[in-house]
Amino acid sequence: MSVETQEYVNGMRPGPLTREIPECMRDKYTVVQAIIDIIMFVIVGIGYVIKAVYLSIVGRPKKDLKGAIAVVTGGGGGLGSLIALRLARLGCTVVLWDINKQGQY
Repeated sequence: MSVETQEYVNGMRPGPLTREIPECMRDKYTVVQAIIDIIMFVIVGIGYVIKAVYLSIVGRPKKDLKGAIAVVTGGGGGLGSLIALRLARLGCTVVLWDINKQGQY
């Protein structure tokens, strides 16, 4: 390591018996900023927990599908046909897409 590099590295860290912050690190992250970040993390985390508990109890509002257009692939039978029937009951215009033109039913 060159002398300039060694002096730069030594200037970056405080000496073993000093608490002085090197000049190159004075504008960096401080303890106060760390405490503020931790407090904000806890507050935001509590907000997400409260929202999750609320949504698990109350639930999300259901979307109104009347007048919507739904494309159902595999609508010739099985789950595809059941999904298509359910969407039709909810008021959707249903477009079925399947390789089987006859269907199973």
